[in-house]
Amino acid sequence: MRSRAPLLLAVLLGLPLPSRAQGLAPLRVQGLRCVQGAHAAASCKPFLETTYRLKNRAEAAKRWRCYSALLGYEAQVIAARGGGAGDTPAAAAPELALDSAYGELSAECEPIQ
Repeated sequence: MRSRAPLLLAVLLGLPLPSRAQGLAPLRVQGLRCVQGAHAAASCKPFLETTYRLKNRAEAAKRWRCYSALLGYEAQVIAARGGGAGDTPAAAAPELALDSAYGELSAECEPIQ
C-alpha cells in the first residue's frame, strides 16, 4: 500500500507522473524567448501561461516555496525584458541574469513539474 500512496496523490492532485514530466527546462526556454522576443505580448504569452499552470499546481500541493520561486522567476524575466519600457529587451545577456532565479526555481519546484 505504501508504494501506491505517491501515485494516488499524483492522480488526485492532477500532477503529471515522473515518467511523463518534462521538467522545468521548457520554462527556462520560454523565459528566454520572452526576454529576447520582439513583441512582449506574443513572445511572453506561452511563458506566462506555463507559470500560471505551475503556480496552480504548487498551490494545490501547498508548495509555497515553489509558488514563491515561480513568482520570483516571473519577476526576473519581466525585469530582464525591460519591465514595460516598450518592446526593447533590456539585458544584453538575459540568460546570465536569469540563472540564479532559475536555480532557485528548479530546486524548489522539481517535484511538482
